[in-house]
Amino acid sequence: MGAGRRHRGYTIVEVLLVIVILGVLGTVAGPRFFDNDVFDERAYYDELVSALRYAHRTAIASGCPVRVDVGVSSYALAQQAASAGHISNTMHVIQEITSQTSAGTTDTARSIGNLAEMTNELRSSVAGFKLPERPEAADEPAVDDNGVELDLPEAEQA
Repeated sequence: MGAGRRHRGYTIVEVLLVIVILGVLGTVAGPRFFDNDVFDERAYYDELVSALRYAHRTAIASGCPVRVDVGVSSYALAQQAASAGHISNTMHVIQEITSQTSAGTTDTARSIGNLAEMTNELRSSVAGFKLPERPEAADEPAVDDNGVELDLPEAEQA
């Protein structure tokens, strides 16, 4: 090979060396270029943030609650109708009234039990009591056991 001669092309060693280098680069760096997981995760994140902002705005504008269910790879938004919100509030009021009524019923039952006890005590305390006898004749005044004259209306004396 003379000094004046030019090389045309590559030798087989050079071509094989380039192929080996490309193979190593393809094995190590290739998956990083073609792996879409990072991009998919970021896209899901951006989409979810956008959906949450939409749900927030919708809840403020309508005054109705918005439910957000988030999964690993999905999400769902659900808005409660305004009438359902009113029904829910009404149900809470009814529940409160029911609990107050229950408490009132319990107090009433307790009071009735106390009255029954008091009735029994009163009955036993007046068991030996006798009313003064009425005079048979209308001319005689009514007197108690001690002989004290009772001031009774005329209808009762007769």
